[in-house]
Amino acid sequence: MLQRQHAGLRLRDIGGIVVVDFIDMKKAANKKEVYDKMRELLKQDKATTNVLPLSKFNLMQITRERVRPQIEIATRKMPYLQWHRKNRSHTAFNG
Repeated sequence: MLQRQHAGLRLRDIGGIVVVDFIDMKKAANKKEVYDKMRELLKQDKATTNVLPLSKFNLMQITRERVRPQIEIATRKMPYLQWHRKNRSHTAFNG
C-alpha cells in the first residue's frame, strides 16, 4: 500500500503538503513501522521530502518539493469577447 502512495507522489510530481489518513490504526508498533517504511521509500525520491510520524488522529503529513518546473500556459483574450463585453446590453440587470 505504501509503495503505491509513494509511486503516485512521484508519477504525478505532487508538491506541497500531502496528508495521508491511516484509519483505525491502533498499535504504536504498526504506526512506527508505517512511518519508518515511508521514510525509507521517500529517501529514494529525487525531490526534497519530509515526513512526520502519525498524529493521534492517524494522519501522516508529508511535504514534498516538485522536481519538474510548473508548466505555464500562455493565454490571450479573443477580440470578439473583448468587443462583446464592452457593447452588451445591461437591460436584464437594470430592470
